[in-house]
Amino acid sequence: LVAPLNSWQIISGRLRGIWSQFAPTLALLWGVWLFFATFERDVSAWAGAWVLVAFVTLPVIGLYYSLAKTHFLSAFVWTLLAGCLFPMLLVNIGVIQNVLLWQLGIPAQSQTDDSADLRNLVWAFIQIALAIGFAWRLHRNLEQRRFALERKPV
Repeated sequence: LVAPLNSWQIISGRLRGIWSQFAPTLALLWGVWLFFATFERDVSAWAGAWVLVAFVTLPVIGLYYSLAKTHFLSAFVWTLLAGCLFPMLLVNIGVIQNVLLWQLGIPAQSQTDDSADLRNLVWAFIQIALAIGFAWRLHRNLEQRRFALERKPV
Protein backbone atom coordinates (compact mmCIF):
# COMPACT_ATOMS: atom_id res chain seq x y z
CA LEU A 1 0.00 0.00 0.00
CA VAL A 2 1.54 3.27 -1.13
CA ALA A 3 -0.23 6.42 -0.04
CA PRO A 4 0.82 9.90 1.07
CA LEU A 5 -1.30 9.39 4.20
CA ASN A 6 -0.16 7.96 7.48
CA SER A 7 -2.19 5.30 9.31
CA TRP A 8 -3.93 7.76 11.66
CA GLN A 9 -5.12 9.81 8.67
CA ILE A 10 -6.51 6.67 7.02
CA ILE A 11 -8.29 5.60 10.21
CA SER A 12 -9.71 9.05 10.94
CA GLY A 13 -10.84 9.47 7.32
CA ARG A 14 -12.76 6.20 7.37
CA LEU A 15 -14.34 6.99 10.72
CA ARG A 16 -15.30 10.53 9.67
CA GLY A 17 -16.93 9.05 6.58
CA ILE A 18 -19.04 6.66 8.66
CA TRP A 19 -19.90 9.32 11.23
CA SER A 20 -20.84 11.93 8.62
CA GLN A 21 -23.18 9.48 6.89
CA PHE A 22 -25.15 8.74 10.03
CA ALA A 23 -24.87 12.06 11.91
CA PRO A 24 -28.10 13.61 10.48
CA THR A 25 -30.10 10.51 11.36
CA LEU A 26 -28.64 10.39 14.85
CA ALA A 27 -29.35 14.11 15.37
CA LEU A 28 -32.97 13.54 14.36
CA LEU A 29 -33.27 10.52 16.64
CA TRP A 30 -31.74 12.40 19.58
CA GLY A 31 -34.06 15.38 18.94
CA VAL A 32 -37.15 13.16 18.94
CA TRP A 33 -35.86 11.42 22.09
CA LEU A 34 -35.45 14.78 23.87
CA PHE A 35 -38.89 15.89 22.65
CA PHE A 36 -40.55 12.83 24.15
CA ALA A 37 -38.46 13.15 27.32
CA THR A 38 -40.00 16.57 27.97
CA PHE A 39 -43.54 15.14 27.98
CA GLU A 40 -43.15 11.57 29.20
CA ARG A 41 -41.86 10.98 32.71
CA ASP A 42 -40.86 7.40 31.89
CA VAL A 43 -38.48 8.54 29.14
CA SER A 44 -35.16 9.81 30.44
CA ALA A 45 -33.13 12.12 28.26
CA TRP A 46 -29.89 10.53 29.47
CA ALA A 47 -31.11 6.99 28.85
CA GLY A 48 -30.70 7.69 25.14
CA ALA A 49 -27.08 8.71 25.63
CA TRP A 50 -26.04 5.11 24.95
CA VAL A 51 -26.96 5.78 21.32
CA LEU A 52 -24.44 8.61 21.17
CA VAL A 53 -21.73 6.53 22.82
CA ALA A 54 -22.40 3.60 20.49
CA PHE A 55 -22.38 5.97 17.51
CA VAL A 56 -18.86 7.08 18.38
CA THR A 57 -17.36 3.80 19.56
CA LEU A 58 -18.87 0.95 17.51
CA PRO A 59 -17.43 2.13 14.16
CA VAL A 60 -13.94 2.08 15.70
CA ILE A 61 -14.38 -1.48 16.95
CA GLY A 62 -16.05 -2.51 13.69
CA LEU A 63 -13.22 -1.04 11.60
CA TYR A 64 -10.70 -3.00 13.62
CA TYR A 65 -12.55 -6.29 13.15
CA SER A 66 -13.26 -5.62 9.47
CA LEU A 67 -9.50 -5.61 8.86
CA ALA A 68 -8.73 -8.38 11.34
CA LYS A 69 -11.26 -11.03 10.27
CA THR A 70 -11.50 -12.70 6.88
CA HIS A 71 -15.30 -12.95 6.70
CA PHE A 72 -17.94 -10.28 7.08
CA LEU A 73 -20.09 -12.30 9.45
CA SER A 74 -17.25 -13.09 11.82
CA ALA A 75 -16.23 -9.42 11.90
CA PHE A 76 -19.85 -8.42 12.56
CA VAL A 77 -20.31 -10.96 15.36
CA TRP A 78 -17.01 -10.04 17.02
CA THR A 79 -17.93 -6.35 16.80
CA LEU A 80 -21.25 -7.00 18.54
CA LEU A 81 -19.62 -9.19 21.18
CA ALA A 82 -16.75 -6.81 21.95
CA GLY A 83 -18.67 -3.58 21.47
CA CYS A 84 -22.05 -4.39 23.00
CA LEU A 85 -22.25 -7.65 24.91
CA PHE A 86 -18.94 -7.50 26.79
CA PRO A 87 -19.51 -3.97 28.23
CA MET A 88 -23.09 -4.87 29.16
CA LEU A 89 -21.93 -7.97 31.00
CA LEU A 90 -19.27 -6.01 32.88
CA VAL A 91 -21.76 -3.34 33.93
CA ASN A 92 -24.51 -5.77 34.88
CA ILE A 93 -22.37 -8.08 37.01
CA GLY A 94 -23.90 -6.43 40.09
CA VAL A 95 -27.42 -6.95 38.75
CA ILE A 96 -26.67 -10.60 37.96
CA GLN A 97 -25.22 -11.00 41.45
CA ASN A 98 -28.42 -9.56 42.98
CA VAL A 99 -30.55 -12.00 40.97
CA LEU A 100 -28.44 -14.93 42.13
CA LEU A 101 -28.68 -13.75 45.74
CA TRP A 102 -32.45 -13.43 45.36
CA GLN A 103 -32.60 -17.00 44.02
CA LEU A 104 -30.74 -18.16 47.11
CA GLY A 105 -33.16 -16.29 49.37
CA ILE A 106 -30.63 -13.68 50.49
CA PRO A 107 -31.96 -10.08 50.42
CA ALA A 108 -30.31 -8.17 47.59
CA GLN A 109 -29.44 -4.51 47.34
CA SER A 110 -32.23 -2.33 46.00
CA GLN A 111 -31.86 -0.88 42.52
CA THR A 112 -32.58 2.86 42.40
CA ASP A 113 -32.57 5.37 39.58
CA ASP A 114 -29.20 6.62 40.79
CA SER A 115 -27.70 3.15 40.41
CA ALA A 116 -29.13 2.93 36.87
CA ASP A 117 -27.52 6.27 36.01
CA LEU A 118 -24.25 5.07 37.51
CA ARG A 119 -24.44 1.85 35.46
CA ASN A 120 -24.99 3.90 32.29
CA LEU A 121 -21.99 6.08 33.12
CA VAL A 122 -19.76 3.07 33.82
CA TRP A 123 -20.97 1.43 30.60
CA ALA A 124 -20.06 4.58 28.65
CA PHE A 125 -16.56 4.66 30.15
CA ILE A 126 -16.02 0.96 29.40
CA GLN A 127 -17.24 1.45 25.83
CA ILE A 128 -14.96 4.47 25.28
CA ALA A 129 -11.96 2.65 26.80
CA LEU A 130 -12.57 -0.33 24.51
CA ALA A 131 -12.79 1.96 21.48
CA ILE A 132 -9.50 3.63 22.40
CA GLY A 133 -7.86 0.22 22.82
CA PHE A 134 -9.18 -1.06 19.50
CA ALA A 135 -8.09 2.17 17.75
CA TRP A 136 -4.58 1.68 19.10
CA ARG A 137 -4.53 -1.97 17.95
CA LEU A 138 -5.88 -0.95 14.53
CA HIS A 139 -3.14 1.67 14.21
CA ARG A 140 -0.49 -0.88 15.21
CA ASN A 141 -1.79 -3.43 12.68
CA LEU A 142 -1.80 -0.83 9.91
CA GLU A 143 1.72 0.29 10.79
CA GLN A 144 2.95 -3.32 10.73
CA ARG A 145 0.90 -4.09 7.58
CA ARG A 146 -0.96 -6.99 9.23
CA PHE A 147 -4.23 -7.63 7.43
CA ALA A 148 -6.62 -10.56 7.47
CA LEU A 149 -6.53 -11.09 3.70
CA GLU A 150 -2.77 -10.76 3.34
CA ARG A 151 -1.26 -13.37 1.06
CA LYS A 152 1.36 -15.65 2.52
CA PRO A 153 4.62 -16.00 0.58
CA VAL A 154 4.68 -19.20 -1.45
